[in-house]
Amino acid sequence: MTDRSRCLLLLPDGDLAITDRPLAEPAPGTVRVRVAGVGICGSDVHWTRELGLGGWVLPTPMVLGHEIAGTVVGIGPGVGAGSDVGAGSGVGAGSDVGAGAGFGGGLLGAEVAVDPRAPCRTCDRCTEGRTNLCGTATFLGAAGVDGGLCEFLDVPVSQAHPLPAAVDAVTGALVEPLTVALAAVRRGGDLAGRRVLVIGAGVVGILVARLALRAGAAVTVVDTDAGHRARAAGLLPCPVQAGPLPEVAVPEAAVPEAAVPDVELPDVAFECAGGGGAARTAIRAVRPGGVVVLVGVQGNVSIPLGAVVSHELDVRGVHRYPDLFPQALDLLASGDVVIDDLVSRVVPLSAAPGALRRPTGLRTVVMPCR
Repeated sequence: MTDRSRCLLLLPDGDLAITDRPLAEPAPGTVRVRVAGVGICGSDVHWTRELGLGGWVLPTPMVLGHEIAGTVVGIGPGVGAGSDVGAGSGVGAGSDVGAGAGFGGGLLGAEVAVDPRAPCRTCDRCTEGRTNLCGTATFLGAAGVDGGLCEFLDVPVSQAHPLPAAVDAVTGALVEPLTVALAAVRRGGDLAGRRVLVIGAGVVGILVARLALRAGAAVTVVDTDAGHRARAAGLLPCPVQAGPLPEVAVPEAAVPEAAVPDVELPDVAFECAGGGGAARTAIRAVRPGGVVVLVGVQGNVSIPLGAVVSHELDVRGVHRYPDLFPQALDLLASGDVVIDDLVSRVVPLSAAPGALRRPTGLRTVVMPCR
C-alpha cells in the first residue's frame, strides 16, 4: 500500500499548490479510496476565489472537493463483510453493482461514490431523519475537513457506496449533485400533474428537471446564459428558455407592475442558480399559493416578502441532503436517471487549478489518480 498521496491544497493567500503528503495506515472502520473522479462544483469555485461562501469562512490550507468517487484499495482494522457499509444503502440485494459485486463480494476493488457527510446520528435532527441538519456534522472539502482532490482518501466505510455497473468511478463523482437534486425535489412535494419552473440550467438544475419530469410534472427551465440554455436544450425533453417570466402583481413597489394574470403560472419553482436574483424570480413567478424551493442560494439575500405573504407562498430551503445516496444509486442502477452526459471534460490533478480558476462547461471532473 502506498505511503504518499499527491493533493491540491488551497492556501491562505488563495493560491493553489500540488503537494505530496504522507499517508498513515487506514484507521479502524475506514477504507482507503484511490480517487478517480472529483466534480468541480460551483461552491468549490467560490471557495477558491473568495475563501468563503454564504457567510462561511474556509479554514486554510485545506483540500477541496466533495463530489468524489473512486476505487477501494485499502481496508482499516475492523472492516469486513459484516460492516455497516454504504452498500445497503442504494443497491438492492439483486442489483448488478460495480467492481467487486458490491461490498458483499469483496471490499477491495469495489468502485464507490463517497458521501461527504458525517452526521452524528444521535442528535434530535439525526434521529428524526434530517441528518443534513445535524449541528455537529462534518463535510469533506468544507469547514476545515480535507476533501477529495487528492490521490488517496480515507473515509468511514459507512460513507462509501458501491456504484452500479453502469456508472464508472469517474462519472460516479456526480452521484453527489444527483443527491442534492433528489433532496430538492422531495422538498417540492408531490409534483405529478404540476407545472414546475426550474431556474438555472447547471448540473443541479438539469437533474432537478429530470427528476421532476420523471415525477410527472410539466417542466420549464430558464437561464439567463445562452450557453447554459443551449446545453440544457440538448439534454432535456422540455422547454428551455431565457424568459422574461410572467410575474404575479403584488402590493410591493419593488415588483414590476406588468403582471400576466391569465397565464398558467408555475405551481412549484425551484431556484437552482444561486444568488438573490434567482430567488426573487422564483417568488415572483410562482402562482398564488404556490411553492418555492431554494436550492442554490447561499447567504443572506433580499427577497420580496410582500409576495410571500400576500400570495401565501410556501418557501422551502434545501441544505445539502439527508441520507439519499441509496435512492440516487437505485435510480442510476435502474437507468431511470443518467448522469454521464453531464461531464463536460476530465482533467488530471495538474490541471485542477485552471479548472477551479476558469470553470467551463457543465461539470469538469478531476482525476487525481491520473
